[in-house]
Amino acid sequence: MWRTFALGRALFDCLGEAQNWRCCYCGLRVFVDRPKRKQHNQPTIDHVTPLSKGGADHPDNMVIACFRCNQELRDVPKEFHVSAARL
Repeated sequence: MWRTFALGRALFDCLGEAQNWRCCYCGLRVFVDRPKRKQHNQPTIDHVTPLSKGGADHPDNMVIACFRCNQELRDVPKEFHVSAARL
């Protein structure tokens, strides 16, 4: 959760509350106050359009994703994740 402090806790909380603290891809409830080890339900920031694909480091381009989805989905744009998750 190192990006939490780089982005600012207020922004992280705002994104989490807007999504009801659920992963935008799989819908898993994520928890902020967990041990430091990486768990599948640990919240992370994901960029809708990856930075490597020209996406901005701006709140409009950020969502909360569980650790597992953020690691598995990597640099694929969000529209591909959402359509795959809904099938």
